[in-house]
Amino acid sequence: MVRTIEILGLTGLAVGALLSLLALVARLTPRPRVFCPGPLVRGPRRFSPTRLLRRTTCNYDLSGLPGVGAPTPSSVTCPECGRTINAPSQLVRKRSAWRWSLIGPLLVALSLPFAFVERLYVNMGWAKAAPTDVLLVLERGLGGWSPRGTRTQLLKRHRQGELSERQRLSLIDAAITDLRSDTSRHNAVWAIGRIIDDLALAPPALERALISADRQQRQIAADLLRLYWHETRRERPWLLKQPLPPYEAPASLFSVTLEGLADDPLPFDPGPPTRSTYVSNAFSGVIFLVEAGEPSVPYVERGLTSADRQTRFLCAVAAGYLEMTDAAPLSAPTLTPHLRTNTISGDARVAARALLGLGESARPFLEPLLTSGDPQAASAAAYLLLLLDDPAKAASDRASLRRLTRNFDDLREITIDRARQGLDLPSITDWPDPD
Repeated sequence: MVRTIEILGLTGLAVGALLSLLALVARLTPRPRVFCPGPLVRGPRRFSPTRLLRRTTCNYDLSGLPGVGAPTPSSVTCPECGRTINAPSQLVRKRSAWRWSLIGPLLVALSLPFAFVERLYVNMGWAKAAPTDVLLVLERGLGGWSPRGTRTQLLKRHRQGELSERQRLSLIDAAITDLRSDTSRHNAVWAIGRIIDDLALAPPALERALISADRQQRQIAADLLRLYWHETRRERPWLLKQPLPPYEAPASLFSVTLEGLADDPLPFDPGPPTRSTYVSNAFSGVIFLVEAGEPSVPYVERGLTSADRQTRFLCAVAAGYLEMTDAAPLSAPTLTPHLRTNTISGDARVAARALLGLGESARPFLEPLLTSGDPQAASAAAYLLLLLDDPAKAASDRASLRRLTRNFDDLREITIDRARQGLDLPSITDWPDPD
């Protein structure tokens, strides 16, 4: 394909050069100026773009009319088009309607990039020579459709420390725009990487994206802010170059996080072909709500009455981890069905840990499971009740513990981050009915 483009470019280059040469030869060849230039164009038509390439011409031979060629110039009217010639300088040589003297150089200029496409485009020679601000304008204006080499050069210059803080902020703004759901392949993934590269500068722009009309943009922006929230609370940050003061999450982050608990296409980009964005907004959202603590409580309470089953389940899990005992009448009926035998991987372990966090408030919802007829639910309920009544005796019941947790020695060891490991959230049709 590249070779074909180069052949077409070289052909255009040769044709343009030939036309330019012929136009130059015709201009230098002495010929009498005795032809009518054509009707006089007035008004807006004088500025028509088509007149750049094609002129209005008459080419009527006026040499036989009185006054043409005489020593003393006189006014002559063309019998063909009616143009009045007032001076000999207005007469022209015989010429074509097409402006070959302009078409030739224009064709050369247009063909030149295609003639050397491999050097300028494939090998990104133009991008290496382009100023950084030019590359940023292309990225902000075209995003995933920007010319090849734009993003490669921006990434290279960023990693080499050649971008100023203003340019880094401009790149973050462009990347946040690219978080939207579109048809450009891997666009959001590229944008996520660039924002993570400068995560310390990104929060103000990411917070503005939380009110975007595009759901994917909102959710990915919230996921990146949650990542920043976790980073500022680590003694040794993984992504930040130096420790920063703890980030205070705004209310809009909690709202978008609650929205992201619902069953949606993420981490996949909707529409064929399916592409992953590597953003598990439901999992990262419930972890954030649990670890944020008290500020999350109003949003968890709101999610417990959601019409979306996945939102209700994850908020019930969060309520258990946050030990929201007052919310047990809403959260426990959502959790207990997950103790039963079903096709969902890992949900019984997570539900058991959340029910344990509800303490005595969960007892009225666990006792009916002892006679439910489901062996898994009865065994899990019996063990949880034993934990509430006699924790020391429950710790010695290794068999029941292993059946429930598989690889944990204490149910309370299952942190919210570890609980999600092995949990496979089902499709909307596979959720168990509430008790």
